[in-house]
Amino acid sequence: MSVELLKWRFVWWILRKGKKADDDTDDIEGAKRMLAEGLRRLAEGEALEALEDFATARFYLFDRDSYREPLVNAFDDLMDLAWRAHKGEKISKERARQLVRRIERLIDHPEGKMAEPPRRVKTPRDARLWEMAKRIVKDNYRDIEEDSEKFWALVSRIFTRMKLRLGGMAEKDVEKIVSELQEKFGTLPSAGRGSKAERLVEKLKETYRGE
Repeated sequence: MSVELLKWRFVWWILRKGKKADDDTDDIEGAKRMLAEGLRRLAEGEALEALEDFATARFYLFDRDSYREPLVNAFDDLMDLAWRAHKGEKISKERARQLVRRIERLIDHPEGKMAEPPRRVKTPRDARLWEMAKRIVKDNYRDIEEDSEKFWALVSRIFTRMKLRLGGMAEKDVEKIVSELQEKFGTLPSAGRGSKAERLVEKLKETYRGE
């Protein structure tokens, strides 16, 4: 291999390494920005939107060195808080702030074993639907151990159903899927009437239609 070719390969490697560092920084800053936005929305009573922001923040970190078990656990606790708030339960806003601060520390100073992101989650929209599916299973199958094969099979099934025909969904298709979910999971907030139920249906429609 010529000296000239080696030189250009070295330059290409340096440029590529620099681009990856820039991408990592963008993802980390994006995650922190979504965490701050989610915390603001949670404080203002927009719990479902906050859960989506937290899910998006987590998605940004899937390929980063900081995506480790303590970070994943902190995100799960934070999104559980947002989901409980959406269902009308009283939560501690200070606890949410503490979890966000912990997540930010773990982003900057990773610790613990590396964690594997959900393989089926490829986009921010997927991340939001996946987190909704997890909480649907937690609410409706309390006798199933979390992290068991059956638990993840149910999460995957609900996630798949919510993603049906995502490419070009007509209004009637969205209504049909929401209706099917309501029939199968009667204790969902969307199963009853009122502002919280209507907001969840509308949020699902928005998630189906775009990023």
